[in-house]
Amino acid sequence: MLTKDLEDFKAFSRKLNAYAATLKFHKFDRESVEQVAKNLSEEIDRFVGLYPDHKIIKELALELKSIYIKAFYEKAEINL
Repeated sequence: MLTKDLEDFKAFSRKLNAYAATLKFHKFDRESVEQVAKNLSEEIDRFVGLYPDHKIIKELALELKSIYIKAFYEKAEINL
């Protein structure tokens, strides 16, 4: 069971990383960065929905949102 959970989490993580790599924004445009953050948050929710009974993914989703969104703002050099 734990092996399956870890494999599912790896798949979830790969999907999320692949999606995040496609996101584009204008570095000095707060609205552009906010739109990327919104899109990323919605996509994470969608990915979580693919694994409705997966405790690890559900528990880490909020933290992953925060990590990714913070990284986009830092890359854009915009304060949260």
